[in-house]
Amino acid sequence: GGAYNGSCNFLSAGTAGSSGSSRLWTKGDYTPIAGNVRIEKPGRTGGWVTPIWETRCLDRNGKAVTASNAASTTENRVRLSAGTGSYDAEDGSGTISWTGSFTSAFYGGMTYWTASDPTLTVAAGGTATLTADLSGYAASMDDTSVWVPLETEPDQVIATFTGVDITADGFSVAPAYRQVSVDTGTGVAQDKT
Repeated sequence: GGAYNGSCNFLSAGTAGSSGSSRLWTKGDYTPIAGNVRIEKPGRTGGWVTPIWETRCLDRNGKAVTASNAASTTENRVRLSAGTGSYDAEDGSGTISWTGSFTSAFYGGMTYWTASDPTLTVAAGGTATLTADLSGYAASMDDTSVWVPLETEPDQVIATFTGVDITADGFSVAPAYRQVSVDTGTGVAQDKT
């Protein structure tokens, strides 16, 4: 959706390199397709399309997204392909892993993080976990020159699912994200509303 600095929050394929400081991204920083990873959004006439730099902050009707309206979103998604894994038809468990990365850019790219080589693991009981190696940069709202690479954190949980009924054709279910407690390590209370 829209960012409070007038830009937007968006997804980019691949691992974003260091921008050197907290700054707005330019067209050269953005990548809609990288290897097995593609960014997609709903097209004006239906179906999914790959956004370009000029359309990354537009909704499905071509209108710029804004931070003042929670319903104003680009509906971007990450599409991973060429995964490998296994599926047990008897107990409904399975696993699939992908090679590739995607980056989540906030405030027009002034801060961002990357998820690499995700793995989805589905348990026999219908729960599932999506993990990935996470990386990014530390920034400061008070000093945009502060830019420090963060150590990669391997195998971090980025989504959990319940009620998964996996078949040979796969499954479709929304991840658990509303009202999920997180510890940001900052001492600032989480706003879950």
